[in-house]
Amino acid sequence: MLNQKQIPLNAIQQMYWIGNLLKYPTAEYNDTNCAFTVKGDLSIPTFREACRLLSLEYLPFCSTIKEEKGKPYFIPNVNNYLIPAECTVNNEDEVDALLLDLSGQAFDLQKEIPCRCFIIHAGSQLYLYFVFHHIIMDGHTLTLFFKRLSVIYDQLLEGKYEPCGQTDMLNRFNGQ
Repeated sequence: MLNQKQIPLNAIQQMYWIGNLLKYPTAEYNDTNCAFTVKGDLSIPTFREACRLLSLEYLPFCSTIKEEKGKPYFIPNVNNYLIPAECTVNNEDEVDALLLDLSGQAFDLQKEIPCRCFIIHAGSQLYLYFVFHHIIMDGHTLTLFFKRLSVIYDQLLEGKYEPCGQTDMLNRFNGQ
């Protein structure tokens, strides 16, 4: 059963896991945050579905971390995927304060997935904000993530989503 599958953390991920345990609660490892101003139309239901599908292609996005005999593992749960939360502020001046607050919230990797997404409404402007724990994301994999998310979103708009294999995505994100 997929929910019981264990995916070992690589050596670098194990280092972040140990650091996170020693310093919890800390937002120190929330250092790959990205905010985007949306230009044009965004289909929020399609965007939500693209986030869900990407989570299923790269299982650490729908995983918590458990230890067994001192070894940490991602434990996927296909019902615990990246779900963009919607936030509303009164005006664009309040966006920076909200982003600062959202980026400062520590991840409890044993209870929640290591990524968050927010759709922020500020008057007539729309923003997307992603917060990733460094255990699953770095500068190189960030580019892969957004390329794949864009492809999935576009495919869904065209009605022709083509899944990318889990192993393929996992290997790409882990740099193997």
